Amino acid sequence: LKTELQVVLGTPPRLGKLVHRIYTESGMRGFFQGNLANCLKAAPQSAVFFFLVDFLKKTLPTRGQPQHVDLHSFLAGSIAGLASQFIIYPLEPIKTVLTIAPPGTYKGIFDAGRRLVAERGFAGLYGGAVPTLVGCIPYAGVQFVTYDALQRAYIKRRPSDHPPAAVTFTSALLSSTTGMFVSYPFMVVRTRLQIQ
Repeated sequence: LKTELQVVLGTPPRLGKLVHRIYTESGMRGFFQGNLANCLKAAPQSAVFFFLVDFLKKTLPTRGQPQHVDLHSFLAGSIAGLASQFIIYPLEPIKTVLTIAPPGTYKGIFDAGRRLVAERGFAGLYGGAVPTLVGCIPYAGVQFVTYDALQRAYIKRRPSDHPPAAVTFTSALLSSTTGMFVSYPFMVVRTRLQIQ
């Protein structure tokens, strides 16, 4: 639904009409079109991201400097976000074309990737990469600054080694929402570039 709404030029359809159209054209399967590529992208991207965040938090020159604690979180999140997005990025335009293509257009992930390369060259696998990579900076940076700040604020009010799971969950929820809100315009531009 999100991708369909992002690619519409002009007035987007009402959500109910869009749901009805997708269901009428493809049944329930239409709501999951392109999801395998998304899953194959998300798991390794998250693994690389969190590995790099941990590594960068230990190695950046700003570590251990109380006056740079927010900058340290921002840099660790931003650099990890940029690197993980760049490494896994070719699956993003593949996912997008699979999601919006009429049923039966592609035989699967490899067919979509092969056809993207045939039509646009290897650069087609990086269509929309610039706004995505630029969007990583506010998304991942703001997400980690917000998350770490919320965790520190809790520990300051209630001294403990680790906040309880509910606080960690709430911190993650708020920080991810904040990061997505700040970076969402870049995602709209990315999606439109991928389908050109």
